[in-house]
Formats: sequence, structure tokens, C-alpha cells
Amino acid sequence: MKDNSRIQGNELESKVLDESQPSERKIGFVDRGGSITYSLMVGGAINWGSGLDAEGIAIARGTATTVNWYAGKWYGKWREKVFKKTNTNEKSNIMRKIGVDFLAFTPVQPPILAITTALASLVSDGYVDFEKVEKSVYLGLATSPLVSLTMNGYMDLFRSWFGVKSAAEGAYKQD
Repeated sequence: MKDNSRIQGNELESKVLDESQPSERKIGFVDRGGSITYSLMVGGAINWGSGLDAEGIAIARGTATTVNWYAGKWYGKWREKVFKKTNTNEKSNIMRKIGVDFLAFTPVQPPILAITTALASLVSDGYVDFEKVEKSVYLGLATSPLVSLTMNGYMDLFRSWFGVKSAAEGAYKQD
């Protein structure tokens, strides 16, 4: 009787090198990277618009990088879940996908922006400047139609650079 429990050379190589389905760990790293790099670019502009000085912007972006390290993977999963719950996929009309991305973005990202602005203000000003926090929330909400479109588009582009399916296609294995 032949022992079929052993994996032979080429079979092992094909299992290890199978890039058609990246691991959840890889998908998470890619989502974190997309979230962090986008946040550094666009979040800095919003922080500047809310009145933070250079030190405050650096602190806010450092804080946001830490937050996005933990939240990036979660946000990628959240986007996929919203796409799935709304029965929206890669073949759906562009306006529907934009709406779903807006729906996924708006309850999550402006509060993160407010928290990072508050922490940056606390460190750079010595107190939480609620006027700056309020401005960041207003800017975050006012720009969310554009930012949700560009952030989520960027995250899907970032995914494609690393061989990960878009949120509409679904990369994570979810119920």
C-alpha cells in the first residue's frame, strides 16, 4: 500500500508557490500597506487643512500609521463584507461600486481622522484643541465622497500590484 500522505517535490513546490490564492496574512499586509501609504499622502493634507503645524502633522501621521497598521486589514475585510452584503461585485455598475465604497468608508475613516488629530493636538499643543478636531471631522466628512473613491480605488490598485483580488472580487475567506 502506497503512503499518499507524503507530498512529493513538484507537488510541494506548486502548493508553496501557488499565488492564485494569497494567504490571509499576505492580504492583510497588503491592505495595511495600502491604508498606510494613502493615509500618509491624503491624511497629511487634511491635517494641514485642520490647522495642525508641521510637528502636529508628523504626530498625526505617525499615529495614523500605527492605527492603520492595526485597522488596515480590518478595513479591507470590512469593505469586502459591505460589497458582499449589498450583492455588489466586480461586474456591478460603476456607480453602485462607488456607492458601496462610500458606504464602507464614511462610518470608519472620519472618526479615525478625529482621533489622530486629537492625539496630535494633545502632543504638539499640550491640550486637545477641539476646534482642530472639529475641523478635521468636517473636512473628513466633506471630502469623504472624493476620498472614499480615491482611497478605496488606491487600495484596490495596491492590492493588484501584489496579486490580491479587489474588494469587489473578495480576497478574504468570509462567511
